[in-house]
Amino acid sequence: MLQERSDILKNDRRLLKACILYETLQNKPIFESYISVCKAVGHDVMEYGDFEYWYLKFCNNQNLDFEDEPKSEQKKLEQLPVEIQDMIVQRVDPIERNSVRSMNSTLKSLAEKHNSSYEKIDIFLSIDSLNISLDNKRFEFVKNQNSCLVQIDNGEKVLEKEDFLKLGMSNLIRILISSKINTLILRLYSHEEKFTSNFIKRLPNQLEVKSFNILKRGSQNMLKMLKIMKPETLKTILLDSRGTPEEHFNELFATEQFKNAKRVNIQSFGMVQSFEELSENFQHLKQFNVGFETMEVEDIIKIRDWLPLCPNFKKCCIEKKRNRVAEFAEALGAQFPEGHQGNFIHRHQIANGYLKFQLERDGVKIKRKLNI
Repeated sequence: MLQERSDILKNDRRLLKACILYETLQNKPIFESYISVCKAVGHDVMEYGDFEYWYLKFCNNQNLDFEDEPKSEQKKLEQLPVEIQDMIVQRVDPIERNSVRSMNSTLKSLAEKHNSSYEKIDIFLSIDSLNISLDNKRFEFVKNQNSCLVQIDNGEKVLEKEDFLKLGMSNLIRILISSKINTLILRLYSHEEKFTSNFIKRLPNQLEVKSFNILKRGSQNMLKMLKIMKPETLKTILLDSRGTPEEHFNELFATEQFKNAKRVNIQSFGMVQSFEELSENFQHLKQFNVGFETMEVEDIIKIRDWLPLCPNFKKCCIEKKRNRVAEFAEALGAQFPEGHQGNFIHRHQIANGYLKFQLERDGVKIKRKLNI
């Protein structure tokens, strides 16, 4: 029944105008009245410009000729009521919102009011393209001679007469500055270190990010990328360190970002040279994944005795090629079955729980289990 009444109002302009006249008699703000009619009749019943025309006409006690119709006139965004501007700014995508900021002070403040939050921002940079994924929405800036092809998701490609990196970076920087970000991923696939370095120099400093993933093999700029993160906010660090000079790791351990992190995953082998290096730098972490250069039987004993002393420790994965499962199991005091092949699990009792050792051919996984 309500739907039938709604359809009658939609199809009868005179009745619809009578509803607007009724709203003016309530002395409510124009935008509140517009929302009220939309809720009652339907959001597609009338454009705001038409509603505004009739509302103002009735408020000014002008001729109540219901057959009269407003002249078609398109308004610019900045000419619309602030409430409508706010609705539009809230619904546009981040790239369009960046353009809105430069129109006037009102729109700039509205754009800043609706700063976005993202679970994940994934940035892929190559020598001729910059891709930005904001959760499930993708923006692509591709080099096209001296111009740039811009594409949003799978939509139409638009040619912009501007350098692809300059255009892409201007949008990316505004997004990074004005957004709340859980995970930021940088995928830098360029063999030209100078090109990568120039990209990093343009990034804003002290970004508030909870998790930072740097995926770039052999990058000489790993520390520069990490240091743009605000230490107080950063909780998780994931690095692809293949090709990274060994001396850079001492610098990594000395950064405030590493010292304040809770979880660190360093994807490589040959990273930790000794147990002493591990115990000195990883004792504050809840979770870590690292590779051992060499790991002897005495090292697994040291690790077993050290981990219960780490107050935050929850779990870790220590990668080691051609791991000696049987020797490590026996060193931990386990009864290793003769002729056993494959993984082996050992539980080592500690105060208020135990350490679960999963010995594998490619490393050791350790979890702390507490008695509840």
